[in-house]
Amino acid sequence: THPEVLPLLLARGADLKAVDMAGQSALYWAAFHRNWAAAATLVERGAAWRGIQLPDGTAFESAVRAQRRQQPGDPALERLERLLR
Repeated sequence: THPEVLPLLLARGADLKAVDMAGQSALYWAAFHRNWAAAATLVERGAAWRGIQLPDGTAFESAVRAQRRQQPGDPALERLERLLR
């Protein structure tokens, strides 16, 4: 991943509601790839997170909580958990 790309795209007006041909958003793909820093940035910027289901059927917020338990102290996961309250 290239963490500098997302802020650049957002600064240039990337559409947080955009989806790919499969109907998946950037937030879905960030969560799918466990890129929690990108996911937190997207949620902070207003990306819709309710209703996102990962391929295993896990809801986005449940996946964040599960990862947080597995990776205590991860700042991106802590940020995400606060944002999802």
